[in-house]
Amino acid sequence: MDAVFFDFDGVILDTANVKTNAFREMSLRFGEDISIKFMEYHLANMGISRFVKFKYLIEVLKKKAADNEGIEKLGKEFSEKVHEKIIAAPFVEGAYETLIELYQNKIPVFVVSGTPKEELYFIVRKRRLNRFIKEAHGSPPGKTEILQDIFSRYSFRPEMSLFVGDAMTDYNAAIRLGMKFLGIIPESGISPFDECTNVSKKVDVSGFTFE
Repeated sequence: MDAVFFDFDGVILDTANVKTNAFREMSLRFGEDISIKFMEYHLANMGISRFVKFKYLIEVLKKKAADNEGIEKLGKEFSEKVHEKIIAAPFVEGAYETLIELYQNKIPVFVVSGTPKEELYFIVRKRRLNRFIKEAHGSPPGKTEILQDIFSRYSFRPEMSLFVGDAMTDYNAAIRLGMKFLGIIPESGISPFDECTNVSKKVDVSGFTFE
C-alpha cells in the first residue's frame, strides 16, 4: 500500500448529521417544498462543496440569479452553525485507531475533503490530527483535481493506493484515477455504491489487499 486517502466528514469525524441538519434548517427559510428538494439534492451529492449546493438552491430551486456575495454569506452562516459541533464530534468507529496504525507503519495519509480549505485546516489542527496526516486538502478544487495534484508530486501508484470515503464523489474520484476504494456506511445507512464495492461500517484498512 503506497498511501491512504480519506474523506473527512463521516469518515474520520462523525459529522455528517451535523451538516445535514444545518442544511435542512437553512433551507427551510425558502419554504418546505424547496427544502425537501434541496435535501434530496444534498443527500445525493454528499462530499461536494457547500457553495455548490447553495448555488443550486438559489439558481435551480429558487430560480434566481445567484451572486457570489450571497453564496458566500450563506456559506459563512453555515460554518458558524456547524463549527463548534464539528470540533466536538466523535471519531467514526475505527478512524482514530487506523490513523495511528498507518502512522506507525509509515504509510502516508492524506485528507481529501469538500470542506473549505481554511475550515478543514483549523479542525485538523484543533483535533491534533496533523500528527498523522501528511497533507489535508479542502475545496476548491474538486477531489479528482486534488488527487491528480498529489499523484503528480509523489511516486505513489494509484493502483496501490486506497481512498476511504462515504459518498459517490469519493468513489468517482478514486475510480477515475484507478485507485482502490473502501466505502464507509453508518449502521443505519444505505450504501450508495454498487454491490461489488468494498464497504464497512467501521474504518479499518488493515485487511485490505491489493491484487
